[in-house]
Amino acid sequence: MISADRADPAVSKRPVALLLGGRGFIGSRLAPQMIERGYRIVCAEPTATTLGRLEPYGAHVTLANTSTADREALVDLLAQVNPACVFNLAYARGADIATEMDIMCRGLWNTFDAARLAGCGRVVFASSVRVYGAQSAHGAETLLNERSPCYPLTRYGHAKLLGERLAVDFNATHAMHVAALRVPMVYGPGVREGAFGVCVPALAAASGTPTVLPYDPAARLCLAHVDDVAKALAQLADARNAPPKHAVYELGGHALSYAGMVGIASTINPDTRVTFAPRPDGLEHQFSYLLDGSRLRAEYGTSHRPVIDGYREIVDYTRTRREDNRTPGRSK
Repeated sequence: MISADRADPAVSKRPVALLLGGRGFIGSRLAPQMIERGYRIVCAEPTATTLGRLEPYGAHVTLANTSTADREALVDLLAQVNPACVFNLAYARGADIATEMDIMCRGLWNTFDAARLAGCGRVVFASSVRVYGAQSAHGAETLLNERSPCYPLTRYGHAKLLGERLAVDFNATHAMHVAALRVPMVYGPGVREGAFGVCVPALAAASGTPTVLPYDPAARLCLAHVDDVAKALAQLADARNAPPKHAVYELGGHALSYAGMVGIASTINPDTRVTFAPRPDGLEHQFSYLLDGSRLRAEYGTSHRPVIDGYREIVDYTRTRREDNRTPGRSK
């Protein structure tokens, strides 16, 4: 385990929120949410040697070199840090199939079981709207929720659905409070494109340079801002809140076509120039987008900011970063 150099002794008295895969886009916004709620962070990454995006919160963060695929190491880690809650955000991006399954299937089971052995019943993991498959399988105007049938089209979707079933089993068998949050396409500042290009229109508005989106402008997706995703995850895990009543929660979001996203970006900068070159496989039509987050909203008061506000944030962040990079002596 690697401890942050700037650790504050007073922080050690706080309860631990364990983030498995916590240096990514969502994890780096979840960590400050939990810190504000009075937790200290242990971030587990198998090979990381720096805090990365978590560097600004270094006094509250400890880094552990642990993989969810290594059950023995994971059990040891949880026994050592005694977490109040656990988040599994791990994903094997670009890995071979065996590694992908080790992380997304076996690793998730390892997480639940290690939490059980450590006496930690509060576990939250990021599932995905890809469990539903294509919207067309349900009906173009059918609103989907946790009780809707699932027709995943990819290994990723099947793995997430398996994780949800495991959550149901662990809750029933071990009286735990494992919750899966079905996350849609996430956008926000600090990433190159966002999930399936949902940040690209805002980035084009920030730069004013011609940009090509490789998708059908009529294809629709469900969008959620990264900070709204992080807040929902935190609400589910925070011990000050009532434990989740269910194993699965739909986050919901804003249903928008790519053309609609560009339209919003153009209201921020009328010189936004985006053209479309749809890919031949029609991947952008393989998602569901009419999603009902009323269960989560009723229990935890979650909400979604308007996309135009989120896009303005991306534009402002991108322009500020560009100016910082152009100005000698300014931090990057």
